[in-house]
Amino acid sequence: MKLNLPTDLYHSVCPCRIRESKDDQKSYSKCCQIWHDGLGVNHFPAHALNLMRSRYSAFAIGSQILEQRPLMKHYLENTWHASTRPQDLMLDDTVWTGLRIIQHNSSVLKAMVEFVAYYKINGRTERLQEKSQFEKINGQWQYVVGTYIETQS
Repeated sequence: MKLNLPTDLYHSVCPCRIRESKDDQKSYSKCCQIWHDGLGVNHFPAHALNLMRSRYSAFAIGSQILEQRPLMKHYLENTWHASTRPQDLMLDDTVWTGLRIIQHNSSVLKAMVEFVAYYKINGRTERLQEKSQFEKINGQWQYVVGTYIETQS
């Protein structure tokens, strides 16, 4: 199932790549769309880092394109570990403006990705820094939990 996104999104820089160097920028159609099209059922990222990126993009797209909220919510729920998944995930109108990966490491069944996600509130850019934990279950990476890291403004 192909997502019904505006044409310019398919050709514009993927939400997870906006803050990357020009050499590392990819269009949405060549980055996270391949995971979102599977809606967390048929296609899964082979690495936790790619799952982290695709989840960020799902939050960014789901918060900014109302008609895509149900699809992005479905993707997020299906990539969230059942033991920590919220019963009713709500996507709000947060404007996510970029993602910066700080570090990541993984073993065969566990991984950690530390990142900073940027967003806007009342025209002011804010940041959320988190260390996310992932587990591979039945061949699929799942987001388990994130630990917020306090930063000085």
